[in-house]
Amino acid sequence: MFLRKKLFWLVVLVAVVGLVFRYLQDIVLFISEPLQAWECKKIGGEWGMCFLSGPCCDKRFADGGKECIKGRDCLSGICVIVGEVPLIAQDNYVGKCPPYRVGNPFEFSEPYCSEAQIENGRIVKDLRKEFCPIY
Repeated sequence: MFLRKKLFWLVVLVAVVGLVFRYLQDIVLFISEPLQAWECKKIGGEWGMCFLSGPCCDKRFADGGKECIKGRDCLSGICVIVGEVPLIAQDNYVGKCPPYRVGNPFEFSEPYCSEAQIENGRIVKDLRKEFCPIY
């Protein structure tokens, strides 16, 4: 009888662990989405649906288009080069502050596809040659 009870609870535990792992992504989204929405509203963005990717933050910045050489020059926290700029290594790149950011508000300081991030006039992350998915 005692062995049967232990076996029963072991099966229940395995089933619960299996369900948690099966729905782990949904659980994480359930917990993280309200945090993202709260962070988005805290920084003055609008939380809503974005393309086919689901809910996201849409934040506009007043200094969009202003020239910059580092992220601290911009309200968005990132200075970028967009499009075709020579890929020659140099120390005097001048970028622009992005007019908006869309997505996860915790990742606004990351460059988008087709952008290069600049810090102190140097490219620190270049996604201009990366494959850009179409949403």
